[in-house]
Amino acid sequence: MNHRTTARVVGSLFIVATLAGLAAAVVEQPILAPPDDYLPWMSRNADRVITGAFLELIMATAVVAIPVAAYPVLRCFSERLALGYVIARAVEGMILLAATTGLLTMLTVGQQFAAANPADAPHIQTLGDVVMAARDWAGHTVLSTVAFPMAALILNTALYRARLVPRWLAGWGLLGAILYWSAGIGVLVEVVEPFRPSQIVLVLPLAVQEMALAAWLIAKGFDLDRRHPQTDPVSPR
Repeated sequence: MNHRTTARVVGSLFIVATLAGLAAAVVEQPILAPPDDYLPWMSRNADRVITGAFLELIMATAVVAIPVAAYPVLRCFSERLALGYVIARAVEGMILLAATTGLLTMLTVGQQFAAANPADAPHIQTLGDVVMAARDWAGHTVLSTVAFPMAALILNTALYRARLVPRWLAGWGLLGAILYWSAGIGVLVEVVEPFRPSQIVLVLPLAVQEMALAAWLIAKGFDLDRRHPQTDPVSPR
C-alpha cells in the first residue's frame, strides 16, 4: 500500500474498533447491569451475550490491525516507536480477548446456575462473581492503565515528532492519553467509579481525538509535505 491508502485503512480501522466497542457495550450492558441476578439474565439472553462477544472480537481484531497497517509509515520515522506501537496494541488485543473469553465463560456459568439445585446455586454464583471480577479488572483497570494509553502515547508521539498529522491533533492525543491513564489509575485506587461521569470526563477527550484522527487520515492522509527534511527522515514511497 502507498501512504495515502495506508492512511485510509488506519482511519477506517479506528472507526471499526470504536463502533464495535460501543455496539458491544450497548448489547451487553442491560445483561451485566443487574448487580445480583446477572447470571439468570445471561442464561435467558444467550443470543445477546454471543452477539456482544462477536462485537468484542471485531474490536480486538481491528485494534491489532491498526499498528500492522501503520507500521510501514511509522518505521520510516522511528522503528522503535513503530515496533512499540505494535507491541502495545497487541497487548491490548490480548486483554480484549481475555475479557471476551470471560464473557462467554459467564454465559456458561449462567446456564449452569439456571439448571442448578438450590444447594449448589451459591457456589456457582461465587464462581460467576470471580469471573466477572476478572473481566472487570482486565477491561477497566489493566487495559486503562497499561495497554491503551501507552499505545496512544506512542502513536501520537510519533505523529507529533514526524508531523504526519497537524501537531494540534497529535498533541490532543497526548493530552487525552494522559487523562485516560489517570482515569485507569483512579479506578485502580477506587477514586473513580467505572461508567460514571468522573470516568467519562477523563476518557472522552481521547475517544473524540481518535475519531478526529480517523477522519483526518481518511480525508487528508499523512501530511508528508509538512515535514522538515532536515529533522524528519520519513520519505514518501
